[in-house]
Amino acid sequence: MNGFYVSLPSHSSKNEFPGNKANNFKIRLPNPIRLEGHGWKVGMSSIAMPDAHVTLPSFADSEDKVTLAYTAWRRVEPGTSSGHSFGEALFSTENVKEVFSNVNGVEFMKSILSYFERERIFKYSGPRINSRYVTSDGKRTYVAFKWEGEDLVTDNKDILRSKTDTPALRFNVDLALKMGWLLENGNSYVLGPNLRIEFFDDIIPDIRSNGDLYDSDGNHVFFNVVKNPLKKTDFLKLSIFCNWRFLNLNKAFESVIGSSSRSLLVYSDVGGGSVVGNQVTDLLREVNLIRRGAGVQYFEPYHIQYIPVRKDVIDIIEVQVGETTGELVTFGPGNTIVTLHFKKE
Repeated sequence: MNGFYVSLPSHSSKNEFPGNKANNFKIRLPNPIRLEGHGWKVGMSSIAMPDAHVTLPSFADSEDKVTLAYTAWRRVEPGTSSGHSFGEALFSTENVKEVFSNVNGVEFMKSILSYFERERIFKYSGPRINSRYVTSDGKRTYVAFKWEGEDLVTDNKDILRSKTDTPALRFNVDLALKMGWLLENGNSYVLGPNLRIEFFDDIIPDIRSNGDLYDSDGNHVFFNVVKNPLKKTDFLKLSIFCNWRFLNLNKAFESVIGSSSRSLLVYSDVGGGSVVGNQVTDLLREVNLIRRGAGVQYFEPYHIQYIPVRKDVIDIIEVQVGETTGELVTFGPGNTIVTLHFKKE
């Protein structure tokens, strides 16, 4: 026999090795492998692993519900003395915590917009007949959005603007900093590279008398940061006297949950040592993966990389899956299965 395969599931040999985990395990073979003759080599033909665990940012990993995005609107109520009723939607970590690892930036923002829309339409029970989200002169009473490719843009040109009924849009400052919508500038903030202000018809509006936002000196501004000591959450408030373009959403979202593309190192004591940097290790193969949120990551190389087998008789094989930093990978729930191919040259 000049070649054969061996599959190594991390959940095997639990009785003998109860500490086996998806990132570090030992397997005792049913029968020892005796390699006769010279020239035996081994390579990894495939590996199936759980999705790598996503470390949530501090604002999403809190036990408390943290608001990530906020919007407010008015609904025109014909036949009432006030004329308008108020509504709001708070998109929090409670709404998205379980799917942080399974989305990109565009999908993340779509989930926020979908939540806003559902809340605006279904928030009130028993709405009045002829209630509407547009004024008699055609002004929309809520913040709307549009997609231009993978850019998300607010659509504020024909929106209701008044001192009392202005719709609102806010984002958690920690999220805004991670997404590149804001940058810290000493004790203040400036717009980041991934959020662009756009004026209607390229005309800068005069907001000195009727702007909807103010700075600490009472001046009208197009954006500001407001603190909420009670909820320990600061918010980026965006004016509706202009449009806002959210750029590079997918790339920016990697700052929130980490890159979806990564390299992992698979080690095993079955093969001879490999040179990694300035040291010799039991490296079997480097694996390049793209996290897809499907629960399992699978890698099968186009070409198997073979290294000399370490010993002639093999009864226990140890496998580790590590980061390029040297630490073991933190996996989500599930098991790892490594398949090795032995061949004699």
